Amino acid sequence: MTPADPCPSELRLVQLDAGEGAAPVAARAAAHVTGCRRCQARRAEIAAVRRQVAASSASPPSWLAPPARRSWRRRAVVPALAMAAALALVVVGWRGPGGIATDGGERRKGGGLVLTVYIHRDGAVVPGADGAPVFPADQLRFALSGAVGARYVAVLSLDGGGRASVYAPVDAGPLRLQLGGPRQLVPGAIELDDVIGPERLIGLACDRPIAVAALRARLEADRALPPPAGCVSAELTLDKRARVQP
Repeated sequence: MTPADPCPSELRLVQLDAGEGAAPVAARAAAHVTGCRRCQARRAEIAAVRRQVAASSASPPSWLAPPARRSWRRRAVVPALAMAAALALVVVGWRGPGGIATDGGERRKGGGLVLTVYIHRDGAVVPGADGAPVFPADQLRFALSGAVGARYVAVLSLDGGGRASVYAPVDAGPLRLQLGGPRQLVPGAIELDDVIGPERLIGLACDRPIAVAALRARLEADRALPPPAGCVSAELTLDKRARVQP
């Protein structure tokens, strides 16, 4: 790999595997992969997960299981098990704020947390990148990686109306995940409501339990949420749009 021929982002490899993306960009990515063992391994992993998902599609789970609602979350929470088998590896990771935007919408900097989003819409899983369009009733699930060790984690949101929500944990108790290896799926999933506008997502990984109610209130009041002491964070913003009626 040379500075003039960087490895494609994960989104580019996903698009290449799916036969999507602009032809010139796809051609450059394919040419790079041909001579890059690292990218060949990454693409093989993407293809393997796609095959696994396809094999399980004969009896797909319901993404639309009756949701549980929380008074201050303002989102439907979809059971994690109903979502897990439908996930395909059409994802993009984002590292903590700062960093350099790549051609796939990834934000990277040394170390730190990586927040990954999965978007389910109309029976299919589609890739999400920073600034990607989403719509009311789309369902999201998240994964975290990058930080190392057993961490207490949370995912919060600030919607276009200025209301903050907690997307994870879905229960009242703390949520602890072992990070440092492959992406760890965050239990639970959410269904977007009808508030239109930018949807900021903030992932946290902390070395102590997270007071999510207090952080939600702080996010709503300040429109920002610097990581508390002992925490690392990652952010991305989705563009929530109104559905166009046929």
